[in-house]
Amino acid sequence: MTVEVSELFTRELTKVLCVFGGTNYLHSVFFFENHSVFALVFKIVIVTSLLH
Repeated sequence: MTVEVSELFTRELTKVLCVFGGTNYLHSVFFFENHSVFALVFKIVIVTSLLH
């Protein structure tokens, strides 16, 4: 992915998190971290967005 696409994706993810109630949604994602590749990718995206 290009940087532009990645940043857009991150912004959209942030909107989705807000809609789903942020903390509760994150809890469910982190809870399934051992069973979901998506959860791992999701956490990487979150950490990456926080570093910018």
